[in-house]
Amino acid sequence: MKLLSKFMLLAVLLTTAVSCSDDDDAPVVPPQGDTPNLVEAAEAADLNLLLDAVNAVDGLGETLLGEEAITVFAPTDEAFGAALERFEAENLDELVAAIGGVENLEIVLGFHVVPAVAFSTDLTEGEQTFPTLAGDQEITVTRSGSSVTVTDSEGTTRNVVTADVEIENGVVHVINGVLIPELPEPQPTIADLAVGNDDLSSLVAALEYTGLDEVVADPSADLTVFAPTNAAFETFLNGAELTDLPVEAVTQVLLNHVLSGAQFSSDLETTYTNSLATYADTEDTYLSFYINTDDGVRINGVSSVTGADNEASNGVVHIVDTVIDLPTVVTFATADPNFNSLEAALTADGQPDFVATLSTQGEAPAPFTVFAPTNDAFDALLTELGASGLGDIPAATLTAALNSHVVAEANIRSTDLVAGPVTTLGAELQLSLDGETPTLTDPNGRESNIIVVDVQAANGVVHAIDRVVLPELE
Repeated sequence: MKLLSKFMLLAVLLTTAVSCSDDDDAPVVPPQGDTPNLVEAAEAADLNLLLDAVNAVDGLGETLLGEEAITVFAPTDEAFGAALERFEAENLDELVAAIGGVENLEIVLGFHVVPAVAFSTDLTEGEQTFPTLAGDQEITVTRSGSSVTVTDSEGTTRNVVTADVEIENGVVHVINGVLIPELPEPQPTIADLAVGNDDLSSLVAALEYTGLDEVVADPSADLTVFAPTNAAFETFLNGAELTDLPVEAVTQVLLNHVLSGAQFSSDLETTYTNSLATYADTEDTYLSFYINTDDGVRINGVSSVTGADNEASNGVVHIVDTVIDLPTVVTFATADPNFNSLEAALTADGQPDFVATLSTQGEAPAPFTVFAPTNDAFDALLTELGASGLGDIPAATLTAALNSHVVAEANIRSTDLVAGPVTTLGAELQLSLDGETPTLTDPNGRESNIIVVDVQAANGVVHAIDRVVLPELE
């Protein structure tokens, strides 16, 4: 991109440049006034396409301006337009995508820059090769009398139409075509990787059904996709056809496999993040996504990565063995080992079917706000009650205690918390927002801190607390 900006500047210089004449010894006419730098020259010539290209590559303009000595073979705007046509691109973004990304654009631009100053009068008769800023690639420059041509890696020859435009750190020769270097093969997009893998054909069909195929084909995207195999989709559909499901439902399930930003396996760690699936009808409340890297990579406790780090030009794909359905509040209680004791309490003998109730979606008593005690909170409770395990707590008491952690028919995120009474299914708690962290006080005056907030499920939200709250004790 920096090279592009310099090219633009060079084109600008055309307005004051001197064309090669029949007289090999024709004097070089210097620019009027102070010698411009590349950027100033480009801006003066209104080379908008080149300027846009410069902006597309971070720091390229500054790099060229900082070179001590350069010779730039600068394509005209018309030449750049011909390059767009060749690559069937309507604009710079499409051109960048067609040649394999911004990195390749920088190679193309660097192929037009020689790291030395060479005016036309410095050239010897015949062919010469010059190194360029495109790695170890060279261009061939031929002088025949007063004419100068440049030949690229494809053997295509371009004419110098305006020579010897002096700039602060070198010289520009304007040419009538874009020089093409040898370029690495374009890296496939996420969409290309999926289409090219026979075991992801069901995913491809789902992407096309929802229109998300265009999202993962976007060259400007930067995504991490956990891609379920055909077997994973077969299990998920359980005999149904994909088209039997509502498009919006499938869309949200697919988005629940996508993270913003490319995260390779070495970047993943045990933590909560957010997928691109959204809660209910919101546009910016994203569902939580729990990654556990203790033994491989496991997502939401249900899906494991079986093929990591499939790099794409617009992100990375990790193949997984199970479709990651939209999480419920139960999902996080079972997936996060910090809630192992809570899971054990919810499923203990003598308890109602808490799992079924808390898995409810789309109807009462959902959505839920769950204040979820950690393992340490349960350990402290057992010590407080003098119990050796959950089995020592009467079933009715445990049921009432668990109900005291659940607010029904409300998705209360941290930004929605209001000091005062909080009515749960088992007790009325008092919420205080006065300290560094929000606190809950149960009817017995016992205080619990809210230590993690906004673990968002499709049917409610979970906040972790550091002490089990209890209903009023007799």
